[in-house]
Amino acid sequence: MRDMLMLPERSLAGPPGAGATGPGPAGSGPDGLRRRLADALDEAALFDDADPAGAAVARVVAVSGAGQVALDAALEAAVARLAAAPEAGASWDRVLWDAAADAVAQERLAEAVILLAALAVAPGGRAEGLLGLAVCAARLAVYEEARILALASRDDGPGHPRALYVAGLCALEQGDRRAAQSFLATAARIARRRAEFREDARLAQRLLLIMHIA
Repeated sequence: MRDMLMLPERSLAGPPGAGATGPGPAGSGPDGLRRRLADALDEAALFDDADPAGAAVARVVAVSGAGQVALDAALEAAVARLAAAPEAGASWDRVLWDAAADAVAQERLAEAVILLAALAVAPGGRAEGLLGLAVCAARLAVYEEARILALASRDDGPGHPRALYVAGLCALEQGDRRAAQSFLATAARIARRRAEFREDARLAQRLLLIMHIA
């Protein structure tokens, strides 16, 4: 079931205008991007149990094996995404999200975790970053942290049915069938209201069906 976990399209991750603010990568260049990514890793390492979502981010960073090699790859991916952006000066939050989505799809999870951690610690980027990190955590089978991050993403922003799908999948993996059914049913109900969430409705309904058959 983990292979069904992908990042949603960025336009679906939040309302128009949502996401990190600040200078775009076009202005700061590769050196500025590297500092952002490295700073995100350093900041993640400082989280403690006083902030459950922050502690979950730190755990996912550690489990993913994010280090210098992944940092170099994440920087290369972000710079490549920037160069491919159709508009000059594309917002750096969009660059980070799209580069992370590519990395998740190709199972380069350490790279994706760095990109998403940079988004999560940025002003306005927390909800999106946590959603992406929840997907990565579930793919890494770190289910408790994935569930924490998914629910924190839901509570910190407008909410996305993918977050509830991740929480439901994790609850199921943890043997909490009642919570899993509640999360998945809510995800399906929310997703059915908007055509752009069709994939989320399909995922939630499929997992609910699997639960009923099992």
